[in-house]
Amino acid sequence: AATAVALEALQSGLGVAELVAARGLLSPAQLDGILSPRALTGTAN
Repeated sequence: AATAVALEALQSGLGVAELVAARGLLSPAQLDGILSPRALTGTAN
């Protein structure tokens, strides 16, 4: 699924997060948590 989303993002110009949400793979709350600066930098508790 990740490869398909990445390929679609590349071909369509849409963001990965937007496509993941549109496909219902993760909820908006899950995306916010995963893509938060704290989570991305490893400073989340």
